[in-house]
Amino acid sequence: MESEKDILMKWPLWREAYTLQMQVVRSFHTAAESILKDACPLRPFSEDLLKMERNLFSIFFQVCTEPLALTPGQKLFYARVSQCLRALVTGCDNLLDDEFKEVIPFALTGSGSRFRSVMTIMTADRIISNLAAAELAAGNLSLAQVEKLSRIVMTVLTPSGLEEHEEESLDKVIIPTPEQIVKKVHHLKTGLLFRATLDLVAGLETGHNEISAKVAEGLRRLGIACQMLDDLKDVSDDLATKHFNAVVSFARYGVDAEEKAAVRLIEDCRGVDAAAADAIVEKIPKAHKACREQAEHFFMEAYEILSSSLPGFDFAKAQAFFKLVTNSIMKNRNLDSKPHPESD
Repeated sequence: MESEKDILMKWPLWREAYTLQMQVVRSFHTAAESILKDACPLRPFSEDLLKMERNLFSIFFQVCTEPLALTPGQKLFYARVSQCLRALVTGCDNLLDDEFKEVIPFALTGSGSRFRSVMTIMTADRIISNLAAAELAAGNLSLAQVEKLSRIVMTVLTPSGLEEHEEESLDKVIIPTPEQIVKKVHHLKTGLLFRATLDLVAGLETGHNEISAKVAEGLRRLGIACQMLDDLKDVSDDLATKHFNAVVSFARYGVDAEEKAAVRLIEDCRGVDAAAADAIVEKIPKAHKACREQAEHFFMEAYEILSSSLPGFDFAKAQAFFKLVTNSIMKNRNLDSKPHPESD
């Protein structure tokens, strides 16, 4: 029986994007090493960084640029910029969520993570600047495009960060409705990040055409589906840290009185500790089921849009991709987290 990886590798668009991403991962490490040198040394390059599981989203995002008909040189440039966006988003997420997912393998002693995250952001930003300067010097980008690139990078990072800032700024626990979670929270946190690579390319080149606009919307829905899965995995942590969570929302606004009462506790008490959060998770199985069904719904919507726009993206390939994504999110956030999210 074919594995999910084998199914995807038989798809020409995936195979081409996979090969490109392997080149990009190596060049990103080399670029970071060149910038940091002895000031903040890196561990030697590890072949583990090339595992498909660590690069699922990055590969798929490159596949999704197909409707824009890029040249090989453009594909390589935008794949490298996308890798930098991945590092920027991950570094920011680390700081905002007080966690650590590694993108750049710093060879630092000690267990501290904040400085690593700061260095990740600074290094990725420097690499983007160097890439843009090289394209400008080669005549592949105009000065106006280089300046626009900087603006687009900021617009990619800002919406998700502002949403995190809003959650952090609340002086009491407020649970949004499931509709608000989808339309505002998950749209800003992850939906926009998933379409960021495609939007960036379209913004610097000729703009979206009809097909690429559809693909961008499919990616947005895929991002929402993945954030739903992330919420399923992180219910307890989100309860304890007062982060918005779709499972909690389904419980709060569902029809089951016991589940509603279980999560109302966090509003009445303005939050709960880790032990109480774990106890609440056990009391809301129907909300878990509703969230999983919602994730499946958005996965199917994404498939329907993308299969009509990407050559060869049939149901078997979609199943293979979605299964790998689901397993990666649910089993190990450090392998493939928020998409662009990713620290894949």
